[in-house]
Amino acid sequence: MAAGGLVMIQAARQPQTFPVFVAAALVLGLLQIAAWRQNGFSVGMVLGLAVIWRIVAFPVPPVLSNDMYRYVWDGWVVLDGMNPYAFRPSDAIFSEWHGQPLAALLNSADFYSVYPPVSQVFFAAGAFLGREIPGLGAIPGPSGEWWPSWMGIKMLFSIAEVAGVVMLSRMLQPRTLMLVALSPVLLIAGSLQGHTDILLLPLLAAGVISWAKGRWGTAIVWITLAAWVKLLPLVLLPFLVLGASPKWRDRLRLGALAAGVSVLVWIPFAATYVPEHIASSLELYVAWFEFNAGPYYLVKEWYEFRTGADWSKQIGPAFRRIHLVILFVFGGMALLMTSRLRFMTDAVASRFGAGTPDEDRARWWAWKVGYAAWVLHLVFSTTVHPWYLVGVLLLGVMLFEKRIPWHWWVLATLSVGTYLLYSHGPEPYWWFVRLAWGAWGLTWIAMRSPGWLQGILAWRAAAKYSLMRPWVGEREDVLDLGGGEGYLAWRLRQANDRRKTIVAEVRDAVVLPVEHLHYDGFVLPINDNTFNVVVLGFVLHHAEDQEQVLREALRVARQRVIVLESTYGTGFERILLRRLDLLANRIRSASFTRSSMQHQKEHLHHRTNAEWITMASRTGGHVIACRPVRRPFHRQFLFVVTPE
Repeated sequence: MAAGGLVMIQAARQPQTFPVFVAAALVLGLLQIAAWRQNGFSVGMVLGLAVIWRIVAFPVPPVLSNDMYRYVWDGWVVLDGMNPYAFRPSDAIFSEWHGQPLAALLNSADFYSVYPPVSQVFFAAGAFLGREIPGLGAIPGPSGEWWPSWMGIKMLFSIAEVAGVVMLSRMLQPRTLMLVALSPVLLIAGSLQGHTDILLLPLLAAGVISWAKGRWGTAIVWITLAAWVKLLPLVLLPFLVLGASPKWRDRLRLGALAAGVSVLVWIPFAATYVPEHIASSLELYVAWFEFNAGPYYLVKEWYEFRTGADWSKQIGPAFRRIHLVILFVFGGMALLMTSRLRFMTDAVASRFGAGTPDEDRARWWAWKVGYAAWVLHLVFSTTVHPWYLVGVLLLGVMLFEKRIPWHWWVLATLSVGTYLLYSHGPEPYWWFVRLAWGAWGLTWIAMRSPGWLQGILAWRAAAKYSLMRPWVGEREDVLDLGGGEGYLAWRLRQANDRRKTIVAEVRDAVVLPVEHLHYDGFVLPINDNTFNVVVLGFVLHHAEDQEQVLREALRVARQRVIVLESTYGTGFERILLRRLDLLANRIRSASFTRSSMQHQKEHLHHRTNAEWITMASRTGGHVIACRPVRRPFHRQFLFVVTPE
């Protein structure tokens, strides 16, 4: 790995050796997988090799990207006393600079700067160091007046990068730390080329460490600073503010803290024209730039195949609107359904053993929902350069160390191959785009689809509980009859630790840490009047003998039986309900539980509201309450039965 890293660094110096650069990066990726499985690294080995690589990579000129020239330009503008958001490099005010080599190297010279104020501070500080430390200009590299300033900026980036790796070593296992510190993509984003994304490394790490220690305010400060390095961390802030505390006073205090930090960092650059100028330049990335964006390319190619026209200028803005709508929905859910989101993320984490840095998942749901929002941005983006993946890689290993998001790691590693566009044209580029995103999709399906399904089951369990809650006392013993994987029982117990909850199930399906027993579907091995409450959540329509199951529930219940069932109003709804039920059960039992539900489709029998009430009366029960619930494509009926 040490040799492979050195080869990769040296091959990145000129386009002629880019194939060697890409091959070395891919070999490094394979070696990382082998090393992760072998688990033979120590923290000292990882840190030592990471530092050596970064020292060797520091003098490499900006060959893989030309963003760095804009960093130097903005740094010079700030040092000259001007606002970097006020003018474009091509404007006449910079006419004296247009004859310098740096002006010819700029990309997007006709657009205003989009780099947030914290990044601008680093640009200016680095450019200042380049002027004040003569030795920086002596480092081997291209000649030119911009070189010392670039070395100054890169030096600050490298210091921040190493500091972030050291911080990660305090919270990650050595083999997980190795995946980040020795990642080819992080090496490219950091000391090899010096992208602003690498500044997220220490800031996100500091935010997660502070959160793990219960220092919500400190974490909010770090993430706010990260947001003004790269705008993407802004998606984290609303969820962190809502998730830190259930008290609105604390939420308002944290929101004010984030706003105050934002005002402080923007004060030196504040002007009425700033929002308009930044917005006009950001439009460039959506409407004109496209690079390594798998989902966007897929939709674009499909439209071109169907219509024969290029729809790229419409698809990019449409993707942006879709992403904004999803963010709005996520925000509304976090605001109105905080408890349910917390339960869903906690349940999935318990199911798969996915821990967090301090193994206390009480408030980590906010980070995980924010992470999902960040992921959606990349999915709906029209430009996904390899270094854009730094954020999801860092958050992924910090939040899901026991379930590392390998699909993003695979995409990041294979995306290094897209650099061949600059040396060998579009053919190898397209080959690597398809390979990277194809591998991303297959890896996600293989490793993450069970988690999404379990998340849906947990969400449904929380919805069931919200409907049943008025009829479940705080200290009452509850039997979850036909409780499946145990999500409803776990939600009941989570709502009140003093409540005893047991699952009775005919299948070996329970996957959560709840007490459970097996029965034959006809006679419960439980004495009469054992539980205060028995709940049946979408169970009876699967039963071979529905009346016998309800009769047994009434026998063991001291007070009441709460039934939530699927129902219908028309013949078409009955057919649709049966088809959807069969499909859902097939997906649910495909690979995510230890016992299939397919044998129960023979007994599938839905009823109308009146038929459910009539059946309850035949079993010797008395319906004391009922409530129809209308969901999209799914009528539901809740009724409460007491023994005669």
